[in-house]
Amino acid sequence: MPPQPGTAIPQQRFTAIERERLFPHGIAPITLFSGPAGMGKTVLASQWVRSADLAHMRVCWVRVSEAGSGPGDLWRAVREALTGEEVCEERGSALGSAARIVVAQERTAAHRAVTRLTGPTMLVIDDYQRLTRSALDLELAELPELSAQLHLTVLSRRFAALDGPLVAARSIVQVLRGDHFAFTADDSRDLGRRLGIASAAVADRIHVGAGGWPYAVRLLLKAISDGATVDDLDAISERFVTDYTERSLSALGQRALYVTAVCDRASIELLSETIGLAYAETASIVDRICELGLGTLHWYPGGARLRCHPGFATALRRRARRELGATETRQLQHQHAIELSHDEPEQGIRALLALREYTDASRALSTVFPERIGATGQVFEPLHGVPLEDLAEHPFLLGAFLLSEIWSANCTVDEAAEMRAALRLAVAQYADPAEPERYFPMRAILVAVERLDDDVCALELARELERELVAGYAANASGVSFTPLHLATPFIFSTIAETGQTSGDLRLAARCFQRAAEWAELLDAEAKQYRAYTGIAVVAAINGEITRARSVLAAADELTELLPEGHSARGSLNVTVAQLLIAAEVGDRVALPEILATVTHPHATLIEWPYLALGEAEVARGRDGNLAAIAGLDARIRSAERFYPHRNDPQHVLEAYAAQVLATHGNYRESESRLAALPERLPDGVLGRARLALLHGDTETALTLSSALLSGRVSTWLRIAARLVRASAHWALGDSRAALTDFEAAAEAMAKHGSYSGLELVPFDSLRELAIHSQHPQAAALLTVVEALPLSNRCTPYPALTDAELRILEAVAESSASLPAIAETLFVTPHTVKFHLRSVYRKLRVQGREAAATRAREIGLVDPAPVS
Repeated sequence: MPPQPGTAIPQQRFTAIERERLFPHGIAPITLFSGPAGMGKTVLASQWVRSADLAHMRVCWVRVSEAGSGPGDLWRAVREALTGEEVCEERGSALGSAARIVVAQERTAAHRAVTRLTGPTMLVIDDYQRLTRSALDLELAELPELSAQLHLTVLSRRFAALDGPLVAARSIVQVLRGDHFAFTADDSRDLGRRLGIASAAVADRIHVGAGGWPYAVRLLLKAISDGATVDDLDAISERFVTDYTERSLSALGQRALYVTAVCDRASIELLSETIGLAYAETASIVDRICELGLGTLHWYPGGARLRCHPGFATALRRRARRELGATETRQLQHQHAIELSHDEPEQGIRALLALREYTDASRALSTVFPERIGATGQVFEPLHGVPLEDLAEHPFLLGAFLLSEIWSANCTVDEAAEMRAALRLAVAQYADPAEPERYFPMRAILVAVERLDDDVCALELARELERELVAGYAANASGVSFTPLHLATPFIFSTIAETGQTSGDLRLAARCFQRAAEWAELLDAEAKQYRAYTGIAVVAAINGEITRARSVLAAADELTELLPEGHSARGSLNVTVAQLLIAAEVGDRVALPEILATVTHPHATLIEWPYLALGEAEVARGRDGNLAAIAGLDARIRSAERFYPHRNDPQHVLEAYAAQVLATHGNYRESESRLAALPERLPDGVLGRARLALLHGDTETALTLSSALLSGRVSTWLRIAARLVRASAHWALGDSRAALTDFEAAAEAMAKHGSYSGLELVPFDSLRELAIHSQHPQAAALLTVVEALPLSNRCTPYPALTDAELRILEAVAESSASLPAIAETLFVTPHTVKFHLRSVYRKLRVQGREAAATRAREIGLVDPAPVS
């Protein structure tokens, strides 16, 4: 039966709802309704062409037969619909070249009918899926080009080319796809009310069960309307799916659908192997399943995957288990989970864990951890309640599970300690260098876990692991096929780098992040490459290499275009920390709080935490002053002791910074006390003591300590700061040549790396004098930067008080008595008290005794006032 020409607009033979909101926006030359069977394409199109929007147009509706008509019949039906004249001539069934001549003649006649249109006309072709071919699609797309009067609307379950770029490049094409037609919950309730079902809860249950599929929603609502009960819905759904599939699919098609029901997102390869057909034949069956609305195709780098319609997956799953049997079902699910772990790692690994296939789960996990396992750790949900001894044979899995539990704050300190001890024993027992694919990943996961507990041990393990990895298996990937170890290599190098970053070995961190980035690029692993790039940016920012940090962040930002929306790598705290350090370095007081506002749990990760706390302190310092920054730092130091009781690095970073702020504020005594509590060789502590000596006027000690710092391997920022301190010390000692040499070297480094915050550590007056006297181009240009420093950021030493001044200041701070009374208490004259107080006011940069007392308490010269 050929296409029916000029058929009247279809009448609704069942209760339907008006959905004007879904009508196409405007009238395009070509409008396509593309969706599976039962989505209501015909209903919606018939409502649209009857609407006021198309009242000025003549509508010609052509329905393609469900049984074998060809292109010639379609062109004839189009011609008859447009002309209103039925062609009565008998052509018979032509073959070969004769058939092609007939098709060409009918196409020419249809074109002629289009060119003769005198008024706006909407040509609707329904049920086109039986005829769609690339050549025919392109020929149909030419019709609106022949006459501006013609607008073409085609309804089909699929298109070969009509919705593709070849057509879109020539005409404006509006496409409404499958999900566009799905019912909303309100639609289902509306239809239920029209069928006499007042209960919104019943309509909602049916809507969810049918997944918004209009055909199924209408069928189930009609069953309730005809007297069925809610308890009958599961049986009705299963009967509907069974009848629908048996009526519409072959036996092999039904088997493929059952596999999809028990293996969500089954690959075409798995289906092909299960039903015993070639890939192309299986793909045709999959197309049929999708056209019927029973499944949807999802595309991945590894190929297409079929997903069962969610509304009927439960009903199909019950039937599938009966048809396939328990043994075959488990085998299919196991094979499917392994395949899925390549395209959807979180779902695939979770499925393997649910099946207790821990060996395969560990292998898959080592290639994607931690970027693609999700921030919430739900992938490990099946492991909750599993005895530790069952996981001990799989150290990488155990370590990844432990890290995820810690990151998501889902375990107690005792539970973490027990898992950590189990991991150490497991690695010691199962780490065999003869099995590099297991050996290196499990060593790396141990390093990552030890980093949270024992920084010294973790750093030694990381350095040893780097030596083994570089010298051995992963030294060079050229000419090799990629193994699971190669895929895990970026993670291993990144883990080593993060350990170096948290333990103070920034050279190790920079070197291994770079290696991780190179491997990730070699493997086309964008998420791992992004992680490595952001790690490089953080290390550069910590080093004071601000120019490089910005450049690497820009490269990482380009990589985000290749990552899926919502990918966990996009939310990397590395980016936040790098941006924070850059903003702090350039003194951007506006950006700092905005960046911090994006962080919800600043203590959640050891690597970034101290630098986030420093950012908070900088915000408080700019807003409320030095004392507010110190208070915030002390609170974070207490948090560090609570969250990382066995780690000293976070406390050291914060204590060293707090000591610098205290020195800037003038509280030299407290600054000295904090610096004395730090390890003697800690570079930040050495710099703090050198600077404090300079501010005290002890230039020889400042010179010795800064020279010792410069003779070692320290970060770029520390080297710049140490040179500035030593330059100021040389200048104070009268050695202008040595002072200018150091100052000019620091100026070159600051210009190269864009790092100028070290200028805030050195007395402003000596900085300015050095910049004025230098003839070096970079140093001379630095004068502008120095003079532009805000007053609050300029370092101005506080002269030491004499014993007499300190004694009088203490008496004034502790008593509200008059000056003569204080003088009598101290056995001096009132004139002496006033004389020394004037000197105190000048040195403390205050006016009046109350301000002097307050300032003295702030900088630790006298005891704090008692709390009433």
